[in-house]
Amino acid sequence: MDERSESIGGPGASSASERETANAVSEANLDGRAERVHRWSRSEQCE
Repeated sequence: MDERSESIGGPGASSASERETANAVSEANLDGRAERVHRWSRSEQCE
């Protein structure tokens, strides 16, 4: 049991951190896209 949990914990931790960074990057991209869309809709309303 201990050996198995250790082997799972090794790659599991790295994949978890990788997933977190991937989520952060995707969230940043979504935020940037949302800001761009918001700005575009605002400029369109002004016209």
